[in-house]
Amino acid sequence: MSRPRVLICLLLVTWCLLTSACSRKDTGETVMFRGDASRSGITKATAVKTLSGVQWQVPTGYVVTASPTVANNVVYIGSMDRTFRALEAATGKELWKFDSQGKILSSAAVAGDVVCFGTDKGRFLALNRTTGALLWEIDVKDGGINASPAIVGKQVVFADSNGRLLAAELKTGKQVWQFEAGAAIESSPAVNDKLVFFGTRKGHLIAVNLDDGKEVWRYQTKRAIVATPAVQAGILVVGSLDRRLYAFDPASGKLRWQQRLGNEITSSAALLGETLYVGCDDNNLYALELATGKLRWRFKTGGMVNSSPTVADGVVYFGSRDSHFYAVAAETGKELWKFKAGGWVRTTPAVVKGTVYFGSDDRNIYALH
Repeated sequence: MSRPRVLICLLLVTWCLLTSACSRKDTGETVMFRGDASRSGITKATAVKTLSGVQWQVPTGYVVTASPTVANNVVYIGSMDRTFRALEAATGKELWKFDSQGKILSSAAVAGDVVCFGTDKGRFLALNRTTGALLWEIDVKDGGINASPAIVGKQVVFADSNGRLLAAELKTGKQVWQFEAGAAIESSPAVNDKLVFFGTRKGHLIAVNLDDGKEVWRYQTKRAIVATPAVQAGILVVGSLDRRLYAFDPASGKLRWQQRLGNEITSSAALLGETLYVGCDDNNLYALELATGKLRWRFKTGGMVNSSPTVADGVVYFGSRDSHFYAVAAETGKELWKFKAGGWVRTTPAVVKGTVYFGSDDRNIYALH
């Protein structure tokens, strides 16, 4: 073969390799508390139906109440020790950490190259998800940020304890709009069909327009709402400290049904098909008919269930104040397995590729398989 022809072949091979690498460039998943912006609590991951054991365990300096967010084989999670960590999902190896200078109760949201979360000192932080470098921050100054952000398109929506709901450009942090709710917000915003839903400490469930932050409707419950609304297939569900679980038409705010449970509800519901799953401070996990609120089954634990359940491949995962982490059959409520941690498990688990991730008041982050 002549030299010119060899050179042309080599150039073609090089071009193919480069374009192939570019086509495989990792643009990043969009993942957040409860899975996505609708906060449905459902994942398509492979279930852990039989517990093999602890894949890894990472200690932190204080209790872990923020929930893990897993994207592109990395676990992102903050702790009350003021440190935000990026851990290798397979091994728990620390990739980087960031000193937030405030306790972290807010669960992270990840999109593209950005991971963002809030602190109890009122800092809303956006970091480079690969390096942990600070990209931008918003300081709400006189209020903490305990609710978890939602990322929708090019915007991130978050709330603070002074009753402000804010939307900002994800790339720059530039504020797009602000809504004054009139009461502290600990309920994480859920987004569906251009509406943002959240609860307040004064018991209001409020819907605002995603584009401009204008109020669309509100409903008054009898006590505070700290749980996060969940939306699916034309129905919105949220619990209140008045011991009632409420279901609404998300577009109009019309009440469809309400169901009284045995105690306060701080757990956020998971919605799958015709069933919803929710924890309660009466020590139970409930499965109810989504259309009517009628009881399908309940599962009793030894402590309050503040943990919001995650459903994957026919299994419901959640934690309890009895220090156990549970896996039960979604159809029947039958216990499949449980794991004893060293303290209260109130975080929402993440289930990815046959592994379950969660944090505990025993100051550890766990991966079970």
